[in-house]
Amino acid sequence: MPSVTRYDTAASARRSPVDIPPRLAHELSRILNESLSNAARHGGASHAAVLLDLRDDVVHLRVSDNGRGFPFTGRYDLRALEQSGNGPRTLKERVTTLGGSLLVESSPAGAIVDACFPVRQGAAG
Repeated sequence: MPSVTRYDTAASARRSPVDIPPRLAHELSRILNESLSNAARHGGASHAAVLLDLRDDVVHLRVSDNGRGFPFTGRYDLRALEQSGNGPRTLKERVTTLGGSLLVESSPAGAIVDACFPVRQGAAG
């Protein structure tokens, strides 16, 4: 019989009068899914916290977990991740396509993925 692993996720969101365009909302869900999947599958995390915040026409998604982190340690922005060849490729591509920013912090105690996107630019496409 296969084993079942319990994976806890805490989530919070702050409401804003600005609507998130459908394309950006779709990509945010994909980024969230990828971040949680990576935390569980590769990082062995048993808990993740998700924050979604929208203010001043910028949407901020933060996923933190208690897993093993990425194969690298430290704090890297998108440019540093690209230059070093570190970080999840698909996540970096999504952030770049949406004109967003990315910050990844990794340690043996877990990982934090912070992504911010301009709402108006995300409306294109």
